[in-house]
Amino acid sequence: MSKQKVLPILVIIVVATCILALYLFKPSARAKETPSNAWRVSVQKAHLSSNTPQLSLIGQVESPRETTLSSPSNAYVNEVLVAEGNLVKKGQLLVTLDTSDEKLRLAQREADVADVNAQITAENNRFQSDIEALAIEKDLSKLASKASTRYGKLAKRQVGSDVQWDESKQAEGKQSLSLINRELAILDHPNRIARLQAQLARVSALRDQSALDLARTQITAPFNGRITKLPISPQNRLRTGDAVLTLYDTDAIEIRAQIPLKYLPTFELALQQQNLIAGNFTNLGKTVPITLSRLSGAIEKGKGGIDGLFSIAVEPQSLQASPITIGRSLSISLELPAVNKSIIVPTQAIYGQDRIYTVEDALLVSHQVKRVGTQTSLDGSLRFLINSTNITEGADILITQVPNAISGMEVQITNSTNLETAQHAEPIQHTKKVDPPL
Repeated sequence: MSKQKVLPILVIIVVATCILALYLFKPSARAKETPSNAWRVSVQKAHLSSNTPQLSLIGQVESPRETTLSSPSNAYVNEVLVAEGNLVKKGQLLVTLDTSDEKLRLAQREADVADVNAQITAENNRFQSDIEALAIEKDLSKLASKASTRYGKLAKRQVGSDVQWDESKQAEGKQSLSLINRELAILDHPNRIARLQAQLARVSALRDQSALDLARTQITAPFNGRITKLPISPQNRLRTGDAVLTLYDTDAIEIRAQIPLKYLPTFELALQQQNLIAGNFTNLGKTVPITLSRLSGAIEKGKGGIDGLFSIAVEPQSLQASPITIGRSLSISLELPAVNKSIIVPTQAIYGQDRIYTVEDALLVSHQVKRVGTQTSLDGSLRFLINSTNITEGADILITQVPNAISGMEVQITNSTNLETAQHAEPIQHTKKVDPPL
């Protein structure tokens, strides 16, 4: 073979050998990183136990014993000894009225009583006189009857005149009529006494009323209370029934709060079974305990619940130093009956109104739950009490808010156990190697 034919063949062989060597000994390519979105989340172990739910309500302070003291009669205001907002003790003198008119009226009533007493005494004396005169009247009647009989006999024998006989009969009739009147006066004595006694009772009552009105010119506190209105001042002229002042009983203060209808069966059952529903509120930095006393008798139109009335469970004297003003709105916290097999979760674990997620094999699983109340932790944060039949003990409950969370979403559980900071989820980049194309 000639040299010119061999040279091209050698060149081809060398080139092919180089290409083959380059292919066999090529360096491996780096894997290209492709992102796969997964959320870094925190979880809480489910612990089913008996928990006491708390309920926060807005209440208003009121007193069922609020009264307006009025003027007992027409009188001038003499002296005002208190001011609006003052705390007063039972029996304390508040306002004095002028007593001149009442003293005159009382003197007139006492005179009326004395007059009736005098009439009763006179009637009793007249009765005694009638009894003594009755015996004389009877004797006189007998004498007149004998005289008339005697003159009648004389007239028949024509010894006496008819005129004398007629006069004797007339005298007998008059004496009989006098005797009848005397006997009637004696018989009617109890009726006259009864009438006078009734009159005495009437004028005595008027006298006592005047004495009471006179005493009422010294207006005193009917109970331990606080003045809310004082529309008078000294020398005001008051008419009977005009308002003097208004006060409420500080020993009978209650708190009225609207209870949502969904909690109403719980409250009604507790009252029926005489179970205590207790709570508290804060007044001037002090915690004041309260208890449910009763429920109102009707649901007012336009309201979404029934009013509960709560009594303050402390001695009234302890509130004198820091009184609670009626009409004031305040926040009360109640402890409801314990709920068995309930779970406490932070607020960020709830999605919507009734949904939570658990993490199973790094995937989210949706669960319908029922919120049965709330609790406030020691640090003041709010916790929900939930009840669900398909959450098992020890399940991982998602306590991080994941945007657009759905069942089957891939997540990664972190080691963070701080529930206060695990409020927002952050995506984490998972990487996997993908060989580049040849």
